[in-house]
Formats: sequence, C-alpha cells, structure tokens
Amino acid sequence: MLRVIGCIVQLHDLRLVTLAACICVLASGTTANLLYLVQNNRARIRWSGLLTTSIVFGCGIWALHFVAMLAYMPGVPVAYDVATTLASIAVAVIGTFAALLAWTYCPAETGGFVIAGSLLGLTISAMHFCGV
Repeated sequence: MLRVIGCIVQLHDLRLVTLAACICVLASGTTANLLYLVQNNRARIRWSGLLTTSIVFGCGIWALHFVAMLAYMPGVPVAYDVATTLASIAVAVIGTFAALLAWTYCPAETGGFVIAGSLLGLTISAMHFCGV
C-alpha cells in the first residue's frame, strides 16, 4: 500500500490528481441527482433523461481518467491519439447508457442490478483500454 501512495506522490502532479477527484465527486453527484429525477417520469422523458445522465456520467468517468493520465509524469514524453481519445468517450457514454437501461428496465428479481453493475464495470474497463 505504501508503494502505491509513494507512486502517486512521486510520479503524479497532485494538483491534477485533486482535480480528477473533484471531477469524480461532481460527476457522481450529478448522476445520482439526475437518476432520482428520471426514475418517476413518463417513458419519453425517461429515455431522454437516461441519455442525458449517460452523457454526464460517461463524460465524467472519461474526464476523471484523462485528467488522472495527464497527472502521471513518467519522465518520458507522452502523446495521445485524438481518434482513440474520442473513441474512449463514445465507449463511456454508450456503455453507460446500456447499463442505465438495464438498471431501469430489468427487474431486481432477475438480477437487474447485477446486469447493470456488470455492464458499467465492463464499460469503465473498455474505456480505460481504449484511452490508454
């Protein structure tokens, strides 16, 4: 555990790490608030609300990841491919939308939360894979 903390302190710009943490808190709070507003609306409003929430959360997890990558200072030049970076945003938003659809429309008795959580975990993993 001390090695991980040492790596964060020595090889990362702590200002950017703090910014990434703030982005995480802001995106999570906004997502929770939007989901609360969406859950009791009519079907048409629910779809647009889920899409909006997916964009907020997908862009939030992408921004958290990208700012954290910018914070890492390996001591060698680092560059990012624009197409791959944009693809990772699309993966985050589309995967989040799929997870939120599962959360909304799959009953809890049939494992809807497990399906939604698994989809969200796969989405975050795929976004990290695309973005690195």
